[in-house]
Amino acid sequence: MMPDESDSTWLRVIYDGDCPFCENFMKFYAIRNNAGNVELIDARKRPALVRELRSRGMEINDGMIVMWHGHHYYGAEGMHLLSILGNNSGGIGMLNRLLFRNKKMAAAIYPLLAAGRRVTLALLRRKLIPLEIPSPPLAGEGKSKSVDDGHATGEAPLPPGGNDGGNETK
Repeated sequence: MMPDESDSTWLRVIYDGDCPFCENFMKFYAIRNNAGNVELIDARKRPALVRELRSRGMEINDGMIVMWHGHHYYGAEGMHLLSILGNNSGGIGMLNRLLFRNKKMAAAIYPLLAAGRRVTLALLRRKLIPLEIPSPPLAGEGKSKSVDDGHATGEAPLPPGGNDGGNETK
């Protein structure tokens, strides 16, 4: 059963399904139970959602988007949230925690990942997600409902154990 777009109890991750890094990260990275239900959304398959996010200033070619509890987390902020919600065991979990648990470090590293994605797509001869998506919405995909009035601004809620400094004490 697909959740309604306005259901803020779901954690939604919008990513580029043609990017091998994005695709593999989303497959292998487990989200803790405190995230609740998780929906992974390939942006290439949801043009209406991509249009809505772009209208809010979130360019999917420049960063992934995480929607959780009525807020949008874009790029580095999305990775920071996933590092808080994610499984801390295993190689990917530990690396993600190391790189993105600290907001300042996440903000410094994320642009390098986005640039690496662009280079990789070019080397693989894959295109970026088109700026103008000419195809009509798929059946039942009308205009997405908004889950908040802004994106990645103000103080959005963090999950239990989330912090801004990166040094978690547990």
